[in-house]
Amino acid sequence: MAMRLLRAFAAVAVVAPVFASVGGAPAVAAGDDAQEVAVPVGDWRVGPVVDKDGAFIYCIAEARFANGDSLVIGRSPKEEFNLAVGMPEAHLAKGSGWPVQIVVDSNLKRDRQAVAADPDMLVIANGADNDLYEAITHGTLLTIVGPSDSIRFQLKGTGVALRELRSCVDRARSGQPITPLGRVGDAKGPQLPPLLKELLNQAGFHKIELLPPSTAPAGYPAVETLWRVAGVLNGISTSRKPPGETLNSLGNAYVAGMKPHCGDAFQVTWKEPETLPVASLRTAGVTCGRAGGGPVHVALTFDLGRGGLLQVFFHEAPVAEAAAADKDRDAIADVLRRLANP
Repeated sequence: MAMRLLRAFAAVAVVAPVFASVGGAPAVAAGDDAQEVAVPVGDWRVGPVVDKDGAFIYCIAEARFANGDSLVIGRSPKEEFNLAVGMPEAHLAKGSGWPVQIVVDSNLKRDRQAVAADPDMLVIANGADNDLYEAITHGTLLTIVGPSDSIRFQLKGTGVALRELRSCVDRARSGQPITPLGRVGDAKGPQLPPLLKELLNQAGFHKIELLPPSTAPAGYPAVETLWRVAGVLNGISTSRKPPGETLNSLGNAYVAGMKPHCGDAFQVTWKEPETLPVASLRTAGVTCGRAGGGPVHVALTFDLGRGGLLQVFFHEAPVAEAAAADKDRDAIADVLRRLANP
């Protein structure tokens, strides 16, 4: 989720009548066993958010899930808390709202209102509902039910995370020194989404030049974030797996889309796909000619989550620097493998 998620928590205090069917997904009742439960990957991240002057606003706990969604819980100094769900490719109408029901382990239910704070983000305000907060802290399954569909999250690790979230607010209110997890109000230009930033940090990338996605070379579809590390140009695209498609067919289609932009130099080398506990992974290397320049080497990683979210990372460098592109690819692929082995 991008920095706009932090801004949304600051802006959304009372929300208007939201949970629309996303991407044409079929309607699913909360108790339908066919609805897959999103499984967390990696640990929860907990910390304070401050304004542009460094003043404390609230604390958040966030987790990434194997289906590509993210769950964020924000707690204010007034003991109020919000839930936010990051849903890549959701295409929600920003500002629209619908009623939802929050269900924890089928034992506790709350009727709420939710708002599409951004096209890929849903925010639900819960006020100072301590019973709901404690239920999520100690529960095993969180379901958010809308008029036509539902989404379910496994609550692994929330006991530790939400106790730390409460403690984070207490420490900040008492004036103890804090290390911000995020900052609101001073964003100028594009920002790395926090979860991507964490992934790149785990992969060992610390000096990153962020670039406008519109400047990506032709042949890369729907680039969402573009950045440069040393001489390597990097980018990520995400999409939902259509019915009947596989990791191999999706990878072949992606590479086929590159070919018309690569000229006679086009050549692709695939590595064998890897089946992981909550994802599947495949890497490749492509030689591609660029109009007005020499051939480049493109290292690719295809990461397909169990929930059907496909993430494609590309790393492009001149052929003479192919080893650097491969090194960047392998560093990110290693982190994805760790995250897929919760």
